[in-house]
This record gives sequence, C-alpha cells and structure tokens, in this order.
Amino acid sequence: MRRVVASTPPIAMMDVLFHGNVLIDRERWRMNKLVARFGKAVKGVLTGFDRIVFNGTILPLAHADGAMSFLHWRGVLNRDYNRWMLAQTEGLIQALDRYAQEQSGQPITHLNTWRTDKEQLARKRQEQTGIDSGLIGVWSCLESCWSYRACYCAEKGYPQLHRYTTQCKHVYLYFDHKDYGWMNVRLQTWFPYHIQIALNGREWLRRRLEARQVDFLRQGNKFLHIEDYAVAQRFLRQQLDRQWPRPGASPGCGQEAAPPAQRRRGHPVARTSLPTGQ
Repeated sequence: MRRVVASTPPIAMMDVLFHGNVLIDRERWRMNKLVARFGKAVKGVLTGFDRIVFNGTILPLAHADGAMSFLHWRGVLNRDYNRWMLAQTEGLIQALDRYAQEQSGQPITHLNTWRTDKEQLARKRQEQTGIDSGLIGVWSCLESCWSYRACYCAEKGYPQLHRYTTQCKHVYLYFDHKDYGWMNVRLQTWFPYHIQIALNGREWLRRRLEARQVDFLRQGNKFLHIEDYAVAQRFLRQQLDRQWPRPGASPGCGQEAAPPAQRRRGHPVARTSLPTGQ
C-alpha cells in the first residue's frame, strides 16, 4: 500500500461543502468556479464530510422536572443531590482512569487549560507509543457546561433543582479506531453527562481505501491523489446511509443512568471545511 507524505502539495482534489445532508447552492457555485479555474490541475472531485460529530444527551434529564423524577426513581432526595452528584462524578472518573490504564498503559492526563491542543498531544503520544489501533490516551480539563444545583424553594417548602452555567472536568478519549480511523469522545463528568463523539471523515475514507487496496497519496488530513476516485466517492456516499452503532454504557460504570425507557439520544452534526484545508 503506497501512502506517501508529499512535501509540496499540488492541487489534487476538492471536497464539496455540506451542511447536514443538504448541499448549499452558494458553496456549490463557489466550488464549481474554483474547479473551473484550476480545471487542468484538478485530478478529481469528491463530495463528502470532513468531520462527523454526534452530540448526545439523556433527554429526560435535559430539564429540571425530568432530572428530579430521575432522582426520585433512584431514591435520592433533592436535598442530597449535590453530594450524590459529586459521588457519581468521582466514580465515573475512577472508572475512566482504570479504563485508560488498561487500554493505553497511562492514566488520565490533566491539563491546566482547555486551550491546549489535545489532538496534537494524542498524535504525539501515538508516535511515541506506536499504538496503531485502539485507545491512544485520555486527557481532562476544566470547561464550561451546564448542570443542576439544589436550592431551597419557599413555595414548595423543600429544595428544587435549578439549571445553571458552571465549569466542570471534561474528559477526552482519543482513539485510532480500526473502522472509523482517528476519533475522539468528549464526556462531561458532571450530571447530566453530555457527550460528544467526533469522527474524521477523511480518516474514515482512508481506512476503506486501505481495505480495498486502493493506492492514494496523502499529506496530513489532505488527499493529494487517489487511484480510483469513483470507488472513493462510493465510500463517501456510505456516510449518509451508515447505520451507526447505538451508544453504550461508559466503561466500568455498571449501573444504568436512567430507566430502560429513557435512553441517550444522539444528534449527528455534519462539519464543513475549506476544500483543501486540514
């Protein structure tokens, strides 16, 4: 399999921009104009997603009444919510730390600021460790989020949960997945545990080209040449029809987070990028 890193990137192929599943006419016009201008240098044009992001939440916990019903189901009084929530967070972080050590050989690495480029750290660790499939590492940092806190309600006569904006520890898990390629999972460790799963559409394509033994030339996140553009386009169309796996429980966390009828709902979001940008 030829996977050459080019030193000077020629204009090789362009990605048509998407928003969700709908091609935006203005962006299509801009792309056609660009291809027409550099027509002799363009080897092929592919339409596909640069990034695929799933945002997930447990819908019944997204409002205070639902969250209080959940606490009642678990036998937790509203007044005990803060203590219960922090205990759950501690257990979640401990489980993730065990998972990190078992799968990557290193514990969670905490970062002093969210501005640190976590993907760059993960890429560097992959080079150092030689891990070519599976979990690369886990990093954490404080980031803004929303959660709940219990406050006394004079009208009710007992504490109620109120939504508020705060900061809490978020955990980033970076993988080089055997099917999806480079990806990461971002998990909020405070209730109600929002999750984001980000896939790299071009990495996804790379894995399929390798499996089909289609030669390609690649630099960073850009494809400079593909032996068979028709085959590559068929793979990219599969992104629209892909039956994505149902999200499961967090590793090492044995109890259900919600009653059986109240599952986490994921919302896919297509990310766009400049045609030849990384």
